[in-house]
Amino acid sequence: MNPVQFLASKFPGKTEQEYRSHLGNFQISGMTGLQLIGTLSGGQKSRVAFAVLSLLRPHVLLLDEPTNHLDIEGLDALMAALSSWNGGVILISHDERFITTVAKELWVCADGAVAKFKGDVQAYKSLIVSNIKARP
Repeated sequence: MNPVQFLASKFPGKTEQEYRSHLGNFQISGMTGLQLIGTLSGGQKSRVAFAVLSLLRPHVLLLDEPTNHLDIEGLDALMAALSSWNGGVILISHDERFITTVAKELWVCADGAVAKFKGDVQAYKSLIVSNIKARP
């Protein structure tokens, strides 16, 4: 089964061109959309999964290290998709570029609590460094 067929099986009622266009939003375009899913790279399979996820239209996405195993194209596609996402996104990531690009707010888990951080990723990194330097 290829990505176009997979979308059609899960979300019937659209034309092949509509499925291909949707996959194109995740940089699965041209002949890649017609390749057997088993022959796709890990990054391409992830992009197909994100294309499927977006058609489910959840209100909130919970993403734990979503950039793991993505190639550069997959990472760029994911960042573009999340930047235009209208729902909520809760993500856990160590990828600074990814966080800086997609996060509108930074929340920090520490000492058994979760709190909104009033600043950007760079300010948070500076705080961590200063806390480390202040330790005896």
